[in-house]
Amino acid sequence: MPWRPNQIAVRDRGENRLVLTRDAARFDATLDCDDALVRLTAGGRDSDPNLGQYVIELAGPKFHQVAPPISAQASQLTFIVELYRVPPGDHETVAVDLTVAVDDLSSDALGSASPPPVSANLHAEVMGALPPGPLDQAVTAWRDDGGTVEIRRLTLISSDISMVTNGTVALDSQMRPMGAATAAIRGYDEAIDRLTALGSVKSRDAQLAKLLLAGIATPSDDGERLLTVPITGQNGWLSVGPVRLAKLEPLQLR
Repeated sequence: MPWRPNQIAVRDRGENRLVLTRDAARFDATLDCDDALVRLTAGGRDSDPNLGQYVIELAGPKFHQVAPPISAQASQLTFIVELYRVPPGDHETVAVDLTVAVDDLSSDALGSASPPPVSANLHAEVMGALPPGPLDQAVTAWRDDGGTVEIRRLTLISSDISMVTNGTVALDSQMRPMGAATAAIRGYDEAIDRLTALGSVKSRDAQLAKLLLAGIATPSDDGERLLTVPITGQNGWLSVGPVRLAKLEPLQLR
């Protein structure tokens, strides 16, 4: 491989400890990987001086957080972040291009009933750059300038559940996620059951949601019921079609 002075690459394997302390809060965790690659490139793939690319590829990652106790593992995890120089206040230009892919993710945070692993792929763009300063103030200024996150494509697959969606996400005056998307969902009954097991949906609401969604689902080419619906976040609630599913909490940035 030719020498590239604008690129730094680091490989590692085995267990690493992650510790972060902020004010009175302490984040303490371990990450164990069969193989890990971190690559930083100034100028990105096309040697654009206004672009920086960051790539993290983890094979067989196993994550454990001490408190609160959370464990997760996957067969593969990839992050690709491309940062562009954007003038302050310009919310019509891409500041961050983000790709996240995870295969066979399982975690105790997904429920105590050991649900099937989840595979996901996200491509999103952050419109408008965050100004310098404390994170809470920077995100507030980004929001006030009209900053949004454009979800170009998000796919989720887990057992008989699959979803493909795209849309726009922003923050409301209380720093809660808000926005609109369109999703094509298979296995929506099972998805509601999992949300109920997690406590995101109340049992009495789950049955009503299934009835309402069954009324608007249509047969697909393979005979399965396909739910094509709008997904909205508004006034602190996440709704799928006419069904209000879960409450959206404000971002905690301090």
